[in-house]
Amino acid sequence: MRLSDVKIGSKLVAGFLVVAAMVATVGMIGLRGMNDIMTAADHILDVSVEIADASMESNIAMLENRDMLAEIMRVDDVSAVRAAEDDFAENYAVLTEEVGKIIELGNDQVSALGSEAKQTGETFRQEALNLFQAKRRRSSTQPRWKRRWKPSTRTLALSARIWRSTRRRWRP
Repeated sequence: MRLSDVKIGSKLVAGFLVVAAMVATVGMIGLRGMNDIMTAADHILDVSVEIADASMESNIAMLENRDMLAEIMRVDDVSAVRAAEDDFAENYAVLTEEVGKIIELGNDQVSALGSEAKQTGETFRQEALNLFQAKRRRSSTQPRWKRRWKPSTRTLALSARIWRSTRRRWRP
């Protein structure tokens, strides 16, 4: 049987069936790909975004604590030190909670990094508590007038100008 012997209607039906089979194959491959993409998107939303969010929140808490310690270095008031210590404790609680999420949700490598971050945070906390204790002890032993007075930049500039002017006058 030759192709020229087959009727045109049969040829059209056969061609249509071949095209329909190819479209069905492409459609099934597309649906399977979409299903894989949806599974990956669900994983990203459920795990990866949670890890990234926890990482960002723990980083923010650590930076706030670092900035708070830098500010407390300038302060000699006991009440300010105690308030900063309370704020530090709140931020440290957020830090440990978020690092705990990272350890729980992450794979082996991410969990190892989370454990390292937890140890670093604990060391930072111990050093901060030592600093708070030293600041409280120093603040309570200093006289009250010494804790309050700090020369401003204007006062320092004025005293430097006076010193220079007197130096010029008394020069031989």
